[in-house]
Amino acid sequence: MPNKMIAEIQKKSELQKQHTIQVIYRMLDECKEINYYTVAETAGVSRPFLYRYSEISSLIDACRISGMNKRDLQQEVIRLRFQKMELERQLSDMTTRGGDSDG
Repeated sequence: MPNKMIAEIQKKSELQKQHTIQVIYRMLDECKEINYYTVAETAGVSRPFLYRYSEISSLIDACRISGMNKRDLQQEVIRLRFQKMELERQLSDMTTRGGDSDG
């Protein structure tokens, strides 16, 4: 019986976590201010709950630091992906050239 109760508590906690993440994304869409207080109030959870999950606290911190809305964040992710691809290509080129000069 205690294992069943633990499983139910964990399931409820996971559902609250997912709900909170969805609330943060909705707040981004609506260009609302995102901080621990506003997220806790909007999601109906406590601030300690937000700190308990690194996924949530990292998301809140990223939004607070950047001051970006969802569109801005998406554009930044795309820019960083292209930058990563370019750096990987350059590294590959350097590795290929380095291997040819040793031969």
